[in-house]
Amino acid sequence: MILPAGQASDRRTQRQYRVCRTVQAFIAFALLAVFSGFSYAQDAGADGQAKPAAAADDHKPLALEPLRVTVTVTSQKAPEPALDLPLSVTAVALFYMDWSNLQLNQQLPFGGGLYYIGNAGRANSKGVEFEARYRPLALWEVFGSVGYTDARFLGGSTVFNANLGANQAVEGNTLPYTPACSTSLGTQVSWSPCRRATLYVRVEMTRHGDFEYDASNAMGQPGYGLTNFRAGVRVGHWFAEGWVDNAFDAHYVPIAIPYAQLGAPSGYVGESGAPLTYGGRAGIKF
Repeated sequence: MILPAGQASDRRTQRQYRVCRTVQAFIAFALLAVFSGFSYAQDAGADGQAKPAAAADDHKPLALEPLRVTVTVTSQKAPEPALDLPLSVTAVALFYMDWSNLQLNQQLPFGGGLYYIGNAGRANSKGVEFEARYRPLALWEVFGSVGYTDARFLGGSTVFNANLGANQAVEGNTLPYTPACSTSLGTQVSWSPCRRATLYVRVEMTRHGDFEYDASNAMGQPGYGLTNFRAGVRVGHWFAEGWVDNAFDAHYVPIAIPYAQLGAPSGYVGESGAPLTYGGRAGIKF
């Protein structure tokens, strides 16, 4: 069990701008469960006391072989089958960040892609992250994560809105490029047909929540998902693999900037995310 906790702060001054002070506080909690070859037998004897069985030999934590917990429960009336639990690694993290005189890139009036750094005011961000990894079989691994974030501007915050050509109050608005919820889920199957070679197939799916393009929250990217595939072979230090990213060709725009003053019909100009792509590679690792 790991229980780290701490606080970090920094104070810095940038030329022509007010002092920006960032205070970050975080609390992290992680659980690491590593069990291997442990057996517990509960036998209701004549005295009614449980009788624990002896533990197996010691093992090295985080070994490459799957680690397991075996719990066997027996009774005189109704014997129960053994419960076999695979290796699991679980981590949970809580975080909180607070900004005073938060500095943001803000667009120059009629400047197109020209920006300056301006103080937007106060904001905070808080949330939780969860990760888990399981290995039901020696050749099969499942992993995933979930994250939630609430990041907003606080009272008195203002930014320059290039589309309106004026300063705008943004209290309560979401910080740019901060999705409320993001998740990922994946699995990998590995098989060794011989002592030196390992074949593997990996599938990973990610889901990105809605986020806003700028502090005005006038436009943003709806949630979208990406699915990636990878398969290959490793032989000693050599490897060869093929891959497919964004396998279902999801359309998304991860970056966009205000551009209404220069004729963009939507008020923004953006860069589309990578479409379906595929390829292969081979190499050597040391």
